[in-house]
Amino acid sequence: MSILVDKVVAPWTKLNKEETAVIQEVVDSRYNHDSRSLDLSEFALDQKFKDRDLHMMLNKNNVMLTVVDRIDERYGSITALSLQVC
Repeated sequence: MSILVDKVVAPWTKLNKEETAVIQEVVDSRYNHDSRSLDLSEFALDQKFKDRDLHMMLNKNNVMLTVVDRIDERYGSITALSLQVC
C-alpha cells in the first residue's frame, strides 16, 4: 500500500452579502469605545450567528479576512484585542 501526500491550498469560499453583514454586525457589537478594545472571544458562538444558523469560525480564511477588513475600516486605533476561546 502506498500513501501519497501533497500540500494543497486551503479551500476558499466567498461570503455572500448577508454573511458579511452579520459578521460586521457581530464585530461592531463587540467593540468597546471607552477602552478601544475589541472582544472576539467565542466569536463563532455569538447569538446572531446561531439565530441565522451560520457557522462563522475565525479560523476560516474568508471570515477572518472580513473581520480584519472591518477592523481596518472602523476600528484602526484599537488598543486591545481578545481572541480567547474557552
